[in-house]
Amino acid sequence: MTVGELIEELSKHDDDSQLEIVLEGVSAVGDLITMSIVADGFLVEEFELGGVES
Repeated sequence: MTVGELIEELSKHDDDSQLEIVLEGVSAVGDLITMSIVADGFLVEEFELGGVES
């Protein structure tokens, strides 16, 4: 699942919580990208995506 697909899936949910998706990472080869999903200021889930390959 790509980040775009994940954002699209999350946007389908109709609730009152405010979702914020935070991406952290560097575009260098081999670096991990950490993605956090924050709802109403609380960390819901954190993902580590594989290294970026060029």
